[in-house]
Amino acid sequence: MRKSDYILLEGRSHKSYEYPDTLVAKHRLGYAPWVKEVSADIMGLKLKNTAKEKCGHAYMGGIIWRDSLRLALLLDHFIVNIRQGVDLKLLLDSKKVFDGNGKKLNPLEIEAINEEIFGLRAPWRGEHLDATFYNGKISYDHHLNKYLELIPGRAEDLKMGVAEDCKIDLLSCNEQGLPTKEGNDINYWYPRDSAVARFIAYRCCCGVRC
Repeated sequence: MRKSDYILLEGRSHKSYEYPDTLVAKHRLGYAPWVKEVSADIMGLKLKNTAKEKCGHAYMGGIIWRDSLRLALLLDHFIVNIRQGVDLKLLLDSKKVFDGNGKKLNPLEIEAINEEIFGLRAPWRGEHLDATFYNGKISYDHHLNKYLELIPGRAEDLKMGVAEDCKIDLLSCNEQGLPTKEGNDINYWYPRDSAVARFIAYRCCCGVRC
């Protein structure tokens, strides 16, 4: 792993939830021999690069939420939860971003990363987030058991301040990453039962979809 390929998301504390310094990949996961060893040989998936980022980086698309989390964990990585995802967006907007080696990214690279995830353009893009909703609860920070089943590290009563589809104030997001105030930052689709979370972006909108 080259630390220069990652963004340093410094550890933060949000009331009852905190996390340590985290390295977040600058690009989506591309198909490679070391990915094939896990995806095909262990998971039985037939994956390939299906799209390219604006910069030309090829990546695998069309992976369902469950398989994306399992694949990341089997590769000794993980997918960020909503709270970490919101912090990542705030970090990118601050333009004070450093890579895993502590080197400051130049403004053009920061903007390119931000635009790739949240830019208003076609085609549809999506980033799975580690959170699922069921029966008034949110589960996140998943890990795998010996049967390769996803087990939530945290399962809590849902603290949903905003219960409608609207634009939100990112700074109002609580320890679960959910907004408590409407605003003008990004779009938000509130949690539905049996849903999962992701960032989405298209020419008309971008935001958190639950």
